[in-house]
Amino acid sequence: MQRDMEYIRELLFQLEREEYTRTIQYRTEEGAKYKYHLDLLSDAGFVEVKMQRPTNTYIPLIQCPRITWDGHEYLDSIRKDNIWENVKERLSIRDLNLSSASFGIIKELATLELKKYLGI
Repeated sequence: MQRDMEYIRELLFQLEREEYTRTIQYRTEEGAKYKYHLDLLSDAGFVEVKMQRPTNTYIPLIQCPRITWDGHEYLDSIRKDNIWENVKERLSIRDLNLSSASFGIIKELATLELKKYLGI
């Protein structure tokens, strides 16, 4: 599976709104995509994931992800749609896209665009 930075951005927004605490259906395509990207966010230190078992033991485990400080910092740098679009545009000028650029470059570009937006 490929890393999808658009999906990661939307997933972070959903986690921030506390809309994505749910039972994982690993065998579905959407469940596999969710778990893969949640694992990537965890690997990057942007989320912590706890597994909770409901009181009814016949119900599967529920993942309860929480955004970390670094996750909030990244999300704040890519929050505004125009900044996100500028990042994608700057990548495309060099024949790159969100899939072909490293995460570090995407984060750095977002920070630069945010600074430019703020006049810093």
